[in-house]
Amino acid sequence: MMNDMKTMVDNFVNSIFVHCKTCLWSINPKVTYKELENVVENNINIIKQNKIHHDTLIILDTNLGWRLVPILLAFFKCRITVLPFDFKELPEEYASYTLISQGHVDEHGCLSNVEVSNKGQSLNDIALILCTSGSLGKAKAVKLTYDNIMYNVIANAKVINQLDSERFYISRPLYHASAIVAEVFTGLILNKSMYFRQKNFTPSSFLQDVKKKELDTLFSTPTIMYQLTKVKKTEKLPVKNIVLSGEIPKYKQIEEISNYFDQSQIINAYGLTEASPRVCINLNVSKENYNNVGKPLENIQLKIKEDELYIQGPNIMNGYWNNEDKTNEVKHEGWLRTKDIAIQEKDGSITIMGRKDDLLIRAGVNLHAHTLEEIINSSSSIKQSFVYGVNSNKLGQEIVCLLVAKSVDFKVIDLFQYLKSRSVPQRFWPDRVKLVKEIPKNKIGKRKRLVWWCQD
Repeated sequence: MMNDMKTMVDNFVNSIFVHCKTCLWSINPKVTYKELENVVENNINIIKQNKIHHDTLIILDTNLGWRLVPILLAFFKCRITVLPFDFKELPEEYASYTLISQGHVDEHGCLSNVEVSNKGQSLNDIALILCTSGSLGKAKAVKLTYDNIMYNVIANAKVINQLDSERFYISRPLYHASAIVAEVFTGLILNKSMYFRQKNFTPSSFLQDVKKKELDTLFSTPTIMYQLTKVKKTEKLPVKNIVLSGEIPKYKQIEEISNYFDQSQIINAYGLTEASPRVCINLNVSKENYNNVGKPLENIQLKIKEDELYIQGPNIMNGYWNNEDKTNEVKHEGWLRTKDIAIQEKDGSITIMGRKDDLLIRAGVNLHAHTLEEIINSSSSIKQSFVYGVNSNKLGQEIVCLLVAKSVDFKVIDLFQYLKSRSVPQRFWPDRVKLVKEIPKNKIGKRKRLVWWCQD
């Protein structure tokens, strides 16, 4: 099986270099598939020269943008594990591994000499370690095998290939499973051209790029696409397809997106990092089925137990890195718990109704309510807090915090100053704070997490 997978990986990397057209581009000059092949071969030689072995864990700076692609492909073919991470927020425990950042890579994505750390780890058959997006505290790091990734790329490509598309727009950083596997790797195997989001992104500049670069397929979150609809449209856009993922869209979001991009096909792509990531795809989303995610991809089985969706298939993660307890919480006899509340329609498609736990998704970034509560409650000025989410067309969900302060002199600004002192990223701060005398509870004295999935 291992030899079969090695052959599959080699065939994948080799097969993407058969075209001469543009492969990758952003602000810099375009990179053709042939040029990409040359850079990948250069990087493979550097890996060998630096004696980077299979037991080396590479931490790769995602601020490299599109230049990550030839580096990822080289390590992928050499079967060396990579953990992409934003070095602006790099945890101390990661710094002791082999790091590749801006100083190791030229403008074309070519590696230079790398200082290899003595610290390694046996990660046989693990291709990628991806941190679940945006978790406060210590994020769970998902281990994806070569099998996971290749099966998901191939199954996803069979569906995406049905779209009339040539030029992909990649809007998310390359530490997201969707961006790496479901968009870039899928785009490569289908020989698409891919344009990467610029650092100085604004809705207006995005729409200008779409028009100027003739981008026909946009991969993004419902929240970002909804924000784009607020920019005045002066001319027809060349967008044929909008592939939404990262969060379940709201009714109002789909309504506005479909009205704004009135010539575009809207696609719902459902999944999670632990599933490599794609699970289901709905190629025809409308206001009537806005939260329907379609049928499962090839070789993926689904079941619903006590209203919760479970997944089984070759795409299911190996487990969480260095966290067997968390792995056992979500993996049972080959089935993965999603913690998504779902129903299966008569045609076999899946409709997602909400979350079973306290996970909030704000602008496509995950936040566990109890984690933020623990930080807030550690303040000597605060007696108790309660964090929950409410639907927002702008952000997907807004974070609301009910706060019981110890003093009547406590002000909302005091909370934000405390969060800043604790180095909590501002994207996790509550959007609304309400000072209350007590936290509401149900009849048996328990707080009920308030997460609404309504149409606003």
